[in-house]
Amino acid sequence: MSHLIMGTAGHVDHGKTALIKALTHVDCDTHREEKRRGITINLGFTFLDQPSGFSIGIIDVPGHKDFIHTMVAGVSGIDLVLLVIAADSGIMPQTREHVNILQILGIKKGIIALTKTDLVDEDLISLAIDEIHQFVQGTFLEQAPVIHVSSVTGTGIPSLKKVIEHISAGIETREKGQFFRMYMDRIFHVKGHGYVVTGTVSSGDLDISKPVCLLPGNPVRFRIRRIEKYGNPTDRISAGDRAAINIAGLERADFELGKILTDTLLEETTLLDARLSLFPDCTPLALWSKVLFFSGTFFTTARIHLLDRDGLRGGESGMVQIHLEKPAIVLHGDKFIIRNTSSDMTLGGGLVMDARPLHHRRRTVALKQSMARLAEGDISEMIRMEVNKYLRPVAAEEIAKNLNRSADEILGVCRSAAFRDVKTYLAQSSMILINADRDKRFIERINGSILAFHKRNPLIPTGLSENELISKSGFTESPAGRQYCRIVLEDLERQNVIRRSCTTWISAGHHVLIPEQVKRDTLWLERIINEYHTQVPLLSEMRIRAKKYGMSEIDLKQYLYFLNRAGKIYHIEGEYIGSAIVDRCRTILLKELNRIKSGITVAGFRDLISGNRKLALTLLAQYDSENIIRREGDLRYLTEKGETMLQ
Repeated sequence: MSHLIMGTAGHVDHGKTALIKALTHVDCDTHREEKRRGITINLGFTFLDQPSGFSIGIIDVPGHKDFIHTMVAGVSGIDLVLLVIAADSGIMPQTREHVNILQILGIKKGIIALTKTDLVDEDLISLAIDEIHQFVQGTFLEQAPVIHVSSVTGTGIPSLKKVIEHISAGIETREKGQFFRMYMDRIFHVKGHGYVVTGTVSSGDLDISKPVCLLPGNPVRFRIRRIEKYGNPTDRISAGDRAAINIAGLERADFELGKILTDTLLEETTLLDARLSLFPDCTPLALWSKVLFFSGTFFTTARIHLLDRDGLRGGESGMVQIHLEKPAIVLHGDKFIIRNTSSDMTLGGGLVMDARPLHHRRRTVALKQSMARLAEGDISEMIRMEVNKYLRPVAAEEIAKNLNRSADEILGVCRSAAFRDVKTYLAQSSMILINADRDKRFIERINGSILAFHKRNPLIPTGLSENELISKSGFTESPAGRQYCRIVLEDLERQNVIRRSCTTWISAGHHVLIPEQVKRDTLWLERIINEYHTQVPLLSEMRIRAKKYGMSEIDLKQYLYFLNRAGKIYHIEGEYIGSAIVDRCRTILLKELNRIKSGITVAGFRDLISGNRKLALTLLAQYDSENIIRREGDLRYLTEKGETMLQ
């Protein structure tokens, strides 16, 4: 109960704002237009101190039908509703509409305040109570207490405060969520401090030291100057808190109703898969329908595509794909409301099942079956659909982030569920998932790459390294992809499909039989290269000598590759140098650098090995790549790895 928000609901002019004033002594109608018209237009905010010392945040919402979108913004983050019904009016259109909206948004607890009891007699009060009980039957308010109050005389106000305290004590602490998000509902300027934004924290928590950004839009990072919770300064806010945040560098132009404040760069979306329920007696929806979409303070025009039926009537539910006209920051599990395009009727609402789905161009039988499982809350189906969006392997933690769930929950499901068309691999404390068909194609690609290498290089006993195979897979930039490759290689080794050869992977049945003529040719080529000693042999010269010897250019290239892979020669920046020369010069350089400590120039190294400048530069490039020397300006120095080689 450490974070609790109560919101009002009810028809216009039923006394919501007056009741809040009677409870808290704060008038939430602060705008001139609200005073002139005598109705609430904007959201109002205050708090109610409890005898226990705990404060409940209160959001006062407008009841007029023209401001339903503001009402939706206000009640999206509440834990408890105070439904206000005037004794002299009874149940009215916005009473019904508000309760329908609250039901869709998943509000579980509520209190009913029967206001203006000073204006009617006991008989009318009794009739109003009967009407209320009949109205809330079958809703989340069926067991809600009904308190008779008068904001004018103060009758029932102490009783209402006690009921609020009692019900608040029984409300479970809400799930905090994975990411900090706060829909901003107001912005104002404080002289000498800059702009302040207010809102209700819908998920996660925020420390004052963390930078924040306003999404969707340009993800500029802003520094927080000050945070207040219920008017008191604090260094941290969490889900359920009503907060005001002073942001350094923020301009009024940066603020837009519908944006969220977050410390995480969340991906925006214009496409949603959702479960939609229509209110009874509302206009039916066709296969494609245009509506207004509301979530938090965000709203936009949207098109709804029915996925599991051809039409949706009042009181029915179905799976839909929602095409938003404007990008939104919406996560899996978020609630939403839809209204008709005239914005004079709330049609229904629902739950986001996939915040970044694939575009369902065809309503296949498989899609309808999948949607049915999603509608039943099948987490394994949610994971399966998320995995199948990826062309690469994906870690369970990434799936958890996309589904707005904890990593432990997703890992638990991955370990226990048998997935349809998804392959899972255990990777240390995590799991890697990949579409089964892509997994099969990748394994075929590994085997094909190794066999193709053997075919191109029949003289070489080794194969492709792990990094070469990862590179061929296209997973170089993906940590999950690299892990996946390693696991698959080890699995193939256990199945005796491939085996290790030095630091490479080869086919299990690969053996090299070198003909005698090839042995003679490669020995001749190795001797020719070593003859150059401390000179760098030009490839053009080697071609001439090979031609005179009777070796084709194709064979020359293959033999050079063979000698390089066999460790007989080095291939450095396009040059070929005998291994004995490279290894001998390495030892000379390391000993000299260890002796002088002051570094060595290219000219100094050239003289040290009695070679030319080209050889010196080529060898230094090799030793740089081995990380045994480091360059600072014109000098080379010994590295820690180089020192280790001398020991």
